[in-house]
Amino acid sequence: MSNARKHDHETSATLRGNDLHIGTVITVAMVGIVLIFASIVAITSWFYSEAEVERQTKSLAQSNPWLQDLQIQQEKKITIYRWVNQARGVAAIPITRAMELEIQERKKEESR
Repeated sequence: MSNARKHDHETSATLRGNDLHIGTVITVAMVGIVLIFASIVAITSWFYSEAEVERQTKSLAQSNPWLQDLQIQQEKKITIYRWVNQARGVAAIPITRAMELEIQERKKEESR
């Protein structure tokens, strides 16, 4: 066999050994793409979860004394009997009692 022919035979044997399997390459590429996408989704979800925990911690940790006092005052206004204007005979009653009276009144109206 001549040197040129021998060299061509060796080159073609080498190429056959290095042939790429397109199916394997595509499979590996697709698995890689899926893993990258899943990683991005997982990291994004984790980030938003941690951001929400941080937001909750910050909003609950800082109490506003002015707001707390206002809420206490409002709670008192809707839970006690008091005069709104005694000269005119206007009184405030607790909200629960007002709802009971409203229910009684509506029942009377329905029975008529």
